Amino acid sequence: VVILGRKISSTFLHGLEDQLGNDIFITYDNQIICTDDIKNNLINNFQLFKNNENNSIYELGDSKLIGNYPLVDISENTIGYINIIESRDMYLSTRKLLEQNILIVATIFGISLFGLGFKLKGIIVNPIKKLEYEIKSMERENLLIHTTINGPNEIMSLAKSFNHMVDSIYEHKKENSALKASSNLDSLTSAYTHKYYFESLNKKIAEGHKQISVLFCDIDKFKLTNDTYGHGTGDLILIEIAKIIKNETKDDGMVFRYGGEEFVIILWD
Repeated sequence: VVILGRKISSTFLHGLEDQLGNDIFITYDNQIICTDDIKNNLINNFQLFKNNENNSIYELGDSKLIGNYPLVDISENTIGYINIIESRDMYLSTRKLLEQNILIVATIFGISLFGLGFKLKGIIVNPIKKLEYEIKSMERENLLIHTTINGPNEIMSLAKSFNHMVDSIYEHKKENSALKASSNLDSLTSAYTHKYYFESLNKKIAEGHKQISVLFCDIDKFKLTNDTYGHGTGDLILIEIAKIIKNETKDDGMVFRYGGEEFVIILWD
């Protein structure tokens, strides 16, 4: 079974032509993919190709024959045709040879076709399957990792683009995480915000902790301090108080500025 992607470059076809010794082109959706050597001739005969899609062999002028074969997807829907151009004389000689040595030729043809399919599978299908496997692994494990596959230039380019996409997603995730963390912090004290307190408390309850403690506290006579020494001094006191509470709780709790001089601490087992 040979599976070809919808996008095949002229460079790729040129490589196949060098290996097989025949001109090859692909038709799909009223388009032709071919090498530059035969492009003009094919464009001029495009209607001929469309009219003969259901014929496995048909003539191109007096000296050429075209053999075509449908390309199907996994649902058995025809998505295009692969076409091989052969000289008429060679075709007649081959047919005569087939008539004389049908068993030998059939065996050789089968081996050659199997070898071509196996080679194309190694070049195209296996790298794509590996890429698909790595993408599914990333989805299953919720990870962003680079893929490492070998194959034709087109496959390598696809892997490179995929890795660039992974890098871009990773950077966006970092930026979003940093932005979210920043939006949840009080700009003065670097304690968590009043809004984030409710989200965090619900999260800790959902995590199933056996014990959760919530401590509310405020600074006595803080208004008097502001009125006497100014709001700049009051801000310094808030910063210092928040720092002391965070140093005491460390990794065992979360500190929130609930409002003004009020602080809340969540502790859990």
